[in-house]
Amino acid sequence: MRRKEVLLRSLLLGTSLTLGLAAAELVARRTYGPGFLSLVDPYEHHPYRPFAHYRDVRNGIEISTNSLGWKDVEQRVVAQRFAGRRIVVLGDSFAEGLGLPAGDAIPARLEALLRRRGLAVEVLNGGRVSYSPLVEYQRLRRFFAAGYRTDVVVVMPDLSDLQDDLSYAQEYVLAADGSPTVLRSGAYSPFVRWIYNHFALARAVRRLHLRLRGEAIAPGETAHGAREIVLTAEEKAALADPAPLTLERYATLPGPVRAVLRSNWIDHAPSREGWAGAGLGRMEANLERIARLAAAHGAQTWVVLYPYPQGLYMDRHLYRRLVERFPRWFRERAAVAGHAPGDGARAWREPLLRWGRLHNVPVLDLWPVFLQQSDWPGLFQAGDVHFNAAGCRLVAYHLAEALGTTTKL
Repeated sequence: MRRKEVLLRSLLLGTSLTLGLAAAELVARRTYGPGFLSLVDPYEHHPYRPFAHYRDVRNGIEISTNSLGWKDVEQRVVAQRFAGRRIVVLGDSFAEGLGLPAGDAIPARLEALLRRRGLAVEVLNGGRVSYSPLVEYQRLRRFFAAGYRTDVVVVMPDLSDLQDDLSYAQEYVLAADGSPTVLRSGAYSPFVRWIYNHFALARAVRRLHLRLRGEAIAPGETAHGAREIVLTAEEKAALADPAPLTLERYATLPGPVRAVLRSNWIDHAPSREGWAGAGLGRMEANLERIARLAAAHGAQTWVVLYPYPQGLYMDRHLYRRLVERFPRWFRERAAVAGHAPGDGARAWREPLLRWGRLHNVPVLDLWPVFLQQSDWPGLFQAGDVHFNAAGCRLVAYHLAEALGTTTKL
């Protein structure tokens, strides 16, 4: 009798524990956010899940992914080869179309434009939030290794890629030539990866554990957060130091300071004279890897330079309008550069234009295009730095024009 009672209690305890964990998992999936759409992946870091579908409760936008795990207008199987011409667009949240349906993002707009011109073209959206050339190289390498083919690779590097490529280089095991192989963290071992990819509760517990330990949040995650970054007096003083901000000193800065520099380093002389040079060098090396990889598979590479509102601020008379439309972003910029206009991101554009000429890779600079628009602030989402649908249309139009005149589509 006593043995039966023990077994019954054990069964009840096990059932209660299972039901409790199941309920906690359901809550975790509802509250974790769109991050659970991502896989923990040893090669691409955080790609979307293939054939995913999600409705973002923050803006009501529905997100679908195809068989590659790339954002698409529908859940579909992508063929290894396309009967006409194929373009792969690589980049971060701007290429992916953060805050927009897939049909409004640059890749879909580009495809629609080219098809209206009678061209049999497929454009794949290989953009992903917080990707940079190092991870984009991994994505393209996996794409080709799986037997997929493309005729053109369009890379859309971002101002924040300097930070990301420096950061990712610390996370990956690098080959002798400096190219990335796999992520070194134990979180990417097969068993741990399986747990994280199947249970949102495990991810939530891990996130809480890191916060309780006081571990720094990646600058990209901080910068993409909903809250404005407000620096302390001590943090502002670190930015005000006129000496070159070397890579060694940069690495010791608090996370919020590095997050503010993410898109504002172009107007911060100590960064331009210091760590940004190392970031540019790292990024250019990865762009070169992408171009070589594409060429080895018969594809041409294009690079597109697109602006942030902060990088377009060259007219002091626009300041009030910019602060009203992008309050958080220009208050954060003020912590770095005050209210003075910038120089049009020359520290970003000029090195990449030189790189393109050196490596015979066409570079499309969209700064002049945006500055020619009568109301360029209206091409970005209000309160954000990402393009709205009109901004994506403008980028797609000029990219289509450039590809149509120099590429055999």
